[in-house]
Amino acid sequence: MSHLRARLATVLVALAPLLGPVASASADQVSNSATTPGTIEPVLTVDGWTANCVAGDGQTARYAAVLTDPPQRWKDVGIQPVAADMVQAWRGVAPEPVATRFDNCGTSPTALATRFFAKLVAYKASFEGRPGITAATKIDVVAQSYGTIVTRLCIKTVPGCAALIDDWVGVVPPSHGSTSPLFPVGRCYWLSYRFACEAADPGGPVQRASNSGDETPMGDTDPGGWIEYSTFRAGNDGVVYPAGSERLVGAANWRVTQPSGTLTTHGNVFGGGAQCTGSVTTYPLSTGIHESIAAELMDYTRHKDALLALPAPHSSDRNLSCANDPTGAP
Repeated sequence: MSHLRARLATVLVALAPLLGPVASASADQVSNSATTPGTIEPVLTVDGWTANCVAGDGQTARYAAVLTDPPQRWKDVGIQPVAADMVQAWRGVAPEPVATRFDNCGTSPTALATRFFAKLVAYKASFEGRPGITAATKIDVVAQSYGTIVTRLCIKTVPGCAALIDDWVGVVPPSHGSTSPLFPVGRCYWLSYRFACEAADPGGPVQRASNSGDETPMGDTDPGGWIEYSTFRAGNDGVVYPAGSERLVGAANWRVTQPSGTLTTHGNVFGGGAQCTGSVTTYPLSTGIHESIAAELMDYTRHKDALLALPAPHSSDRNLSCANDPTGAP
C-alpha cells in the first residue's frame, strides 16, 4: 500500500475485535501473522448495499491482483503475498447457508452482524491445516459503505467477533450515519433499502451501538489491542454527510483524490481513467486505494506511525493519491 510514507490506512476491512465487553488478548491473538515468517492472513471483503439485495464482489479481484502482484511489490521487504484464493467476498448467495448469507435488503444490520460472525468462523476454518496457516491466523476485513456498518456492529456487539480480525478497513464508511436526504429519518419503512436507511440514522440504535464509548474497540492504540483500523473517504462523497464524519477516533483516516486532484465521490472512490504509475496492469488504478489497502494488510506500512502523524484525537485525515502511494511504486 502506499508508503505514505508513514503508513497506509486502509480499505480491507480487518474487523475490529470485541470479545463481549472487553477482551484480553493472548499472545497468539495479538500476533500479527502477516509479518510472521511462513504465515499469511486471508482477506474477506464486504460490499455495500446493492439494488438486487445480494452483495457484490467488494473489489475482490482488484485486491487479489495487487496482493499477488510480482515480487518487487512485497518480497523485497520479506513479506509473503497472499494467494489469490485467499481473497474472497462475502456475497451470501445460494447454496450458501441462510445463516451466513448477506441479504442486504431483507435482513436487519443486527442480524447481518451475527451472520457475518458465522461467516468469519466458517471462513477461518476453511484455511485451517493449510501450509503456512496456523490456528492463530486472523482475517483481514475490507468493507465498503453499508458493509462497514455491518462489520463494525459485529465487532462491537457480537462476542468473539473482534478476536478473529487483524485489520479492518472501511471504504466510504457512514461511520456516524448520514444526514443525506437519501436516508429520511422516520420514513425509511417504504424504501427498498429500508434497513440500510435506518442504520444510517445518526441518532438511531445502530449508530449508537457502533459509536458508544470506544469507536475502535481493541484497536492497536488501546492497551492490549491488536486491530488496525483504517478509513478511506471520498473527497466529495455525495452520500455520506457531513463530510469528514467518516473518520473514526483511533483509526488512520485517509481522504482519496484523483491524480489530477479531482475530488472522488461515493461511487468512484476507486477511480477511473489514467492509472497510477507503477500500478498492476491487469486492473488499472487511478487513486492508489487498492495498493494502499494492500500495503496495510501486508503490514508494509507502520500503522502507529500514521496515527501519530495525525492531530489528536485523529479527527482529521491525510490525502491519499498517486503522489503518496505507500507501496513506493515508481
